[in-house]
Amino acid sequence: LLAIKNVGRLFADLIVKEREHGKYLSFDEVVTRFPGHDTNKRTLESLIKAGVFDSLGVTRSALLSSYSDILESEQDKKRNNISGQMDMFSLAFAPEANTSSSTTSYEYPKIEEFSTKELLMLEKESSGMYFSGHLIDDYNNHLTALSIDKISDILEDFEVDDDNPDRRYKEDTFVKVGGIITAKKTKTLKNGDTMAFLVVEDRVAEIEIIVFAKQYSKFAPELFEENAVEVCGKLTYDDGDVPKIILSSVSPLLSNTAYSEKAKEAPKSAEAPKNATRVFIRLAKFDQEKLSPIYRISTLHSGKCEIIIFDQSTGKYVSMKNVKISDEESVIERLRSLFGAENVVLK
Repeated sequence: LLAIKNVGRLFADLIVKEREHGKYLSFDEVVTRFPGHDTNKRTLESLIKAGVFDSLGVTRSALLSSYSDILESEQDKKRNNISGQMDMFSLAFAPEANTSSSTTSYEYPKIEEFSTKELLMLEKESSGMYFSGHLIDDYNNHLTALSIDKISDILEDFEVDDDNPDRRYKEDTFVKVGGIITAKKTKTLKNGDTMAFLVVEDRVAEIEIIVFAKQYSKFAPELFEENAVEVCGKLTYDDGDVPKIILSSVSPLLSNTAYSEKAKEAPKSAEAPKNATRVFIRLAKFDQEKLSPIYRISTLHSGKCEIIIFDQSTGKYVSMKNVKISDEESVIERLRSLFGAENVVLK
């Protein structure tokens, strides 16, 4: 409770002690039993946003629209009680009545609950953290299709000996991570250009992203807090520090709903020919960075098919030497999700 904003130690201790007299059965009953001298609207609002009352059967949207009236009503009753005017409502929720099966006496408005993203944002606003999930969960379908690098794997690799031959991630390794931008700081350079420092967080870990001026001017519209993004770039590392990523490109992630809709609209892939021996991948312009996921997928799914890159800008074909890939449908679909269904063909 103390991790929640506007909740003091005395208030938290009294709530826990009061619970010894019986479980809290409803939100309005909680307010009835709260220590009145230390309860205020800001405290209640923070507790609701953090999800403290979720188990009592009323949505946070309904509670946020009602808590002020409930609190004021209860405070009025307590003032009347002090003057000797006892009322039936306060008696109904005396400690000895806590065994009642009734869970609420207040009729809450029928309001649609907040979206998952809104609920998580309320939690972070009131406590600085997510309790019931993570914003990135709403982008899992797109992330799975992208075959990204886990931030935790990158960080762990830099904690081992530099000479370890099993290290996958090193200085200048090209990586692709996906997550939520949780922090952003900009810096104006002497020439007037702007660069930025971001923090991107997935469900497990976070990593700093360095955005130099050229990339910032190009991708600034996507670089805002709470945006879900895929970040591509090279790792940089200074002794005694943690690895960071120098951004080369960034693109927004599609929510699970948007990704499903896009998949429905995409044309059905043509059936792969039997005994295919080559996979053609068309790129607008040949770029070594774009080959990284191809190498990674071919390592995980080695097969008999040669990989041919078609450079659309020059009209030339380039064969990837010493790299072959499986023609399994799941592997080809992964490539199509990365480069577009129309840009990956088996022959």
